[in-house]
Amino acid sequence: MPDATDKPILLCYDGSDDAFRAIEFAGSLFSGRKALVLAVWEHYTFLSGIQRVEDSLVEEATAALAADGCERAQDAGFSAEPLVVAAHHNVAD
Repeated sequence: MPDATDKPILLCYDGSDDAFRAIEFAGSLFSGRKALVLAVWEHYTFLSGIQRVEDSLVEEATAALAADGCERAQDAGFSAEPLVVAAHHNVAD
């Protein structure tokens, strides 16, 4: 029967130094565990002059952020995979 140590740890990552330090600290406690590195993106479209930034570009940038967090988690000793999720409200909610 699986126990809690078989389940992955959820690591939320926004690219900040604090998030990186949290991953490092978690790695010192749970090294060797599976982890999901979560990055959340918000639907965001705006006009800047004639350039329009679409959700797909924001999602792509968030995927790169999750991949960066995943690399940092692996360096901290986790067996990590990135997880990218779209927020249905704003990210803070």
